[in-house]
Amino acid sequence: MKNDNPMFSIIVPTFNRPAGLQRAVESVKRQTNQDFELIVVDDASHLDYAQRVCSESGLNARVLRNTRNLGAGGARNAGIHVSCGRYVSFLDDDDEYGPDFLASSLATLQGTNDATVMSWCSVRWVDDLAKDGTGWRTRTFQSQHTSVVALYEDLMSIGTGCGVTIKSAFLDRRDWFDPRLRTV
Repeated sequence: MKNDNPMFSIIVPTFNRPAGLQRAVESVKRQTNQDFELIVVDDASHLDYAQRVCSESGLNARVLRNTRNLGAGGARNAGIHVSCGRYVSFLDDDDEYGPDFLASSLATLQGTNDATVMSWCSVRWVDDLAKDGTGWRTRTFQSQHTSVVALYEDLMSIGTGCGVTIKSAFLDRRDWFDPRLRTV
């Protein structure tokens, strides 16, 4: 979707997972709120597939291709730097949004004060190591916590790959993710 001042910038880092990227992009396409820009950051994949996947989806995505692998954090930073949305949402290439993800995030964040900088929702993600064969895991967070410690534990376990939306004014286009933090 082409929009000079979109409500959302959706940043999708990808690395060597064309089928995963296709599934993630299709979940973006199914959003009930279509006021977004899609930014896919190919983190120096061995195959050049991101532009093809986005074109086949019918979405007008902006595809950035890193010349060297920066990791998910570096790829997210690259997307933040070019984003134009009022809110920035992250979606990893092995995750999907539910169809109402953007609409729910907007309903949650609209009208909040400056002290509120982000929202997070429940998430369903692909679990390649699932022993029960389903391949999916779900996690839902409570809206109320019994203590500050319980709230802190939830916040520290969120991650940023899927379900996090941050007010772009808070991001201020700086590097927020440490590219030295890598997964194996």
